[in-house]
Amino acid sequence: LRGASPDGMVDMADSALGQMRKARADSYNAGMATIRTDPAVLDFKPIVDDFAKTIDIGTFKGKTVNRSAVGTQKEILDILTEWRALDPVEFHTPAGFDALKQTLRDVQQNTKPGTASHTIASKVYNSVKAQIEKQAPSYAKTMKDYAEASDRLDQLKKTFARTTNAADETAVSRLLSTARNNVTSNYSQRGRMLDELAKYEPTLPAAIAGQTLNSYGPRGLTANLAGTGGLAAVASNPFLVAGAPAFMPKVVGE
Repeated sequence: LRGASPDGMVDMADSALGQMRKARADSYNAGMATIRTDPAVLDFKPIVDDFAKTIDIGTFKGKTVNRSAVGTQKEILDILTEWRALDPVEFHTPAGFDALKQTLRDVQQNTKPGTASHTIASKVYNSVKAQIEKQAPSYAKTMKDYAEASDRLDQLKKTFARTTNAADETAVSRLLSTARNNVTSNYSQRGRMLDELAKYEPTLPAAIAGQTLNSYGPRGLTANLAGTGGLAAVASNPFLVAGAPAFMPKVVGE
């Protein structure tokens, strides 16, 4: 009420998001540390079988009709052939398959979404991911937790305008809206999302409340009532002046 500033609120929100990113990374690294020490040797054959199902993409009766797609197939085939020949104890473990998945992810990202090449790369990438999750359940939980944490972060960044190029003024407006229960706050939905930030910056709600109540002049509907109907009431009954402090946010806040 006496010291918080709009910039300070935004800094606190950014700090909370930063702490959430760190917590996500710490959780992921802890999960992957367990996976990296898992000595289980996973079955490579399902991945080869899934790759075989993509052979017809980009060809017709053995003839190439999509050179880009066939080129992607050849690149993936070379990767799988090399990886399959490596020492299973070192490279067919959950950690080894995760490294293979990252290699295939690189191929996938170099293809254009919606193309046959992208379809091929995605099928094989997802096949490797599925095999790790099926044969190493702890990996599935680690990836699921990471995905859920990422979704929460993305939602909070969009809700409170902390995405790239978003204006700080917009962030201030959205943070202040959490103190209301109307359409501007999505009927308290923003307030519930603020609770997520408050787990990492507990004083943020107090800073918002202070900003909401730090002016002597009323705002919104209260301002309209005090400024129009209120004046008429005072004109007819001067004793109502005694109730004026009830319309002053600063006074109420103090």
